[in-house]
Amino acid sequence: MVRIAIIPIVSATMLTGAIGEAVENQIERETKTIVDMYEKTVRTWSKKPNFTQDIEIGEDIIVDIGADRSTDEGDHHFYLDYGTSVRYATMVDGYSPKTRANRVGSYGGKTYKKGKGGGVAFVSRSRPRPGIEARNWSSLIHQRRSHAVAWNLNLAIKRGTKGLFI
Repeated sequence: MVRIAIIPIVSATMLTGAIGEAVENQIERETKTIVDMYEKTVRTWSKKPNFTQDIEIGEDIIVDIGADRSTDEGDHHFYLDYGTSVRYATMVDGYSPKTRANRVGSYGGKTYKKGKGGGVAFVSRSRPRPGIEARNWSSLIHQRRSHAVAWNLNLAIKRGTKGLFI
């Protein structure tokens, strides 16, 4: 999940009128950009998670965006994003994952045995395997967008104040 906290010079609740409207519009554009980045991570998946966004405007502006964990697809995305210490699935020979660590994207994976959906050969709790390598999508997206969000919000405030002062 990406959490971006914006601490404006004045309370966010004071951003009203043209300034508040410009800020709200920019926040909507920024959340769409972040959701689009998350959707790149599941582009080649057959079952895709829904990405939720929660925007709180109080003293600060808090934007939370991530996969909906109430579904299996959301859980899969979470485990791939943050990694696990152990896994119980053994993959078929020649399996290649669709996603890579430290890359925002999803590519064509490979499974060489027909009928083995997702490349899983078998699942056994008695045979633990090394965990899932964290893809780090949330931290990458946060790194790429946090400064841009702050910069773009400053520009939105400037656009909102245009014509207010002589």
